[in-house]
Amino acid sequence: MSETITRIHLASSVGKQVDVSVAESAKMVDAIFEEMSVGLKKDEVVKIPFFGSFYVRKKSQRMGRNPKTKVDAVIEPRNAVSFYASNKLKAKINNKKD
Repeated sequence: MSETITRIHLASSVGKQVDVSVAESAKMVDAIFEEMSVGLKKDEVVKIPFFGSFYVRKKSQRMGRNPKTKVDAVIEPRNAVSFYASNKLKAKINNKKD
């Protein structure tokens, strides 16, 4: 596995591409993530063309077990964010022409 791309790395890269300061591009990146979070909280699908879609999956209550103590426990229902990669992104990471 290689290095992790962080928020600051994204901001720096965006800043260079659009010729603005890292501080300004960090605000842009933060605004994008905030808008995505708001949409997901409203149970909306966040679809980014040629990249993929983020969506909320509803996970129902289920029984689980603590692996250390072997005690059964109820896992409460919750929401989980899932990502579905677009075919273009899949092709790109697999070095295939689209």
